[in-house]
Amino acid sequence: MSKIKWQYADHWRTDSPKGPVNQFASRVEMDRFIKQISAVGLRGVGMFAWNLGAVSAMFGGLPAYKAFLAERGIEKIVDLFWCQPQASPGMTIHNRAAAGPVRSGHNWPIARHGGRGDHGA
Repeated sequence: MSKIKWQYADHWRTDSPKGPVNQFASRVEMDRFIKQISAVGLRGVGMFAWNLGAVSAMFGGLPAYKAFLAERGIEKIVDLFWCQPQASPGMTIHNRAAAGPVRSGHNWPIARHGGRGDHGA
């Protein structure tokens, strides 16, 4: 894969008769989301850690989600964003006292949701 120059973080809302809907509402919405970002030339997607559970529920884990992305032209999940409000106690990245546990345990949410789908987890 060549260098990824652009990626889209998974912020997304579309209007519906019932109000705003995001891509985690259904596979149909996810399909629409991924096809649209791919159609404008984006080749990567950024994820928020709190969406791992939704991806696992929808696809059975990260490997299946990555295959879904690839079928629609997305080459890679570029990053996994983690921020303090969603962090578990003792896993707050912005807290120096938690640096050791965070570094040694940063792969646990990925492993919990089926691994990365490559040789890294």
